[in-house]
Amino acid sequence: MQCRREVEKEGMVVEAKDGTKRNPRMTDLHKFLEQMNRLRPEFGLTPASRSKLVSMKGDEEENPMDHLVARLTS
Repeated sequence: MQCRREVEKEGMVVEAKDGTKRNPRMTDLHKFLEQMNRLRPEFGLTPASRSKLVSMKGDEEENPMDHLVARLTS
């Protein structure tokens, strides 16, 4: 977030002694975005990775809460 704020404030190009050059924070921001894009499939944040997710939901018969409620109401 700090890199993004600095790029918004300073711009994508900064003045240097030898002319203008790309803001170094742009490089940091680009590296961060690449890392985040590589992590997206790990958390199921892409359509392909979402289709591979397996539900941990069990059958309703095996729901422990149902057993507890049944014991408490009987």
